[in-house]
Amino acid sequence: MWACVADAAHRTPLAAAPCPATWHTALVLRLADARLLAWIGYIQWVPWQSEGYKFIPAIGPAAGEHPAFVCLKVRARWLFECCGYPGWMLAQSDAEQPTEGAHMTAVDLQGAYNVRDLGGLRTKDRRRTRYGLIYRGDSLDSITPADTKILFDKLGIGTVIDLRTKAETDLSDTQLPVPVYRHSVLAEGRLGREPFPSDDPAELAKVYLNNLEGGRSAVKGTFDMIAANLREGVATLFHCAAGRDRTGIIAALLLGLVGVTYGEIAKDYVQSNRNARRVTKRLAENPLYANHEAHQNEVILLHERTILEFMRLLREQAGGPRQFCLDSGVSEETIAVIEDKFLTAPGEADGN
Repeated sequence: MWACVADAAHRTPLAAAPCPATWHTALVLRLADARLLAWIGYIQWVPWQSEGYKFIPAIGPAAGEHPAFVCLKVRARWLFECCGYPGWMLAQSDAEQPTEGAHMTAVDLQGAYNVRDLGGLRTKDRRRTRYGLIYRGDSLDSITPADTKILFDKLGIGTVIDLRTKAETDLSDTQLPVPVYRHSVLAEGRLGREPFPSDDPAELAKVYLNNLEGGRSAVKGTFDMIAANLREGVATLFHCAAGRDRTGIIAALLLGLVGVTYGEIAKDYVQSNRNARRVTKRLAENPLYANHEAHQNEVILLHERTILEFMRLLREQAGGPRQFCLDSGVSEETIAVIEDKFLTAPGEADGN
């Protein structure tokens, strides 16, 4: 099995390399190419969720004989920076490939699957967010001693902000070697009791904004702590359970506040698809996250469209990230510290 990138103009492979059976295989093709494969019978299309498709090879080894031929997923992207054209990403059912063109700042851990550095993201004025200062992640309840050394010794994370509810944190007895502050985005008692349209980007964006509106105190507490740590040169990590939704909207708000482009915000958001299967499996084991949905055990991918729609709603209904923060009690001084310390100076090459 081969992974290749098809050139938009010439429709010829730009690169091709054999992929070991244990690797996640991906093909980036023009929609016309994907239709051609379907026409010749190599793949068959099956509607899946609200956007994107599953495809199942009609030719080749039987399912189970080769990982590359087990049920695959295909999702649309508006633009692949490497080729500069709209295309389709075809990937294995684990759906854990990083977004094409996105910077990868993942922290590989044994007990947490969605921790990454928010450094290196480009702003509208062509600056960058600095590395090693602000991290986002999923639950740290299952981290190992080796993980602890990576996070708090090697990376120097000095404060953890837990965005989960008390009901969630009460289930954990994990002791971390740094201060932990809980600033729940959700009101107590709401988790798992309300519809969560994870497969509908437009509706999910509305839920995100509603949650953020109800979590203004969490925004203020989180940003005040981040600013205080930035003054002292101390790294901060904020997280929820999966590191996708609550963490995703706080990250988007923070990045939007300092002027990171919407495209970069979207790239960061969908990086949470990297370990979607493992995160989903862990959540399914906790009754708090059941939500009484039939597809609760399915691997649900995040879509760029969701966070882009969320940013649009935030701008139109709340005046944008800066105004929302001010209205939530975040001071001008706090915002100025975050902008000054989290961004590179004009002309700096990167965020190191």
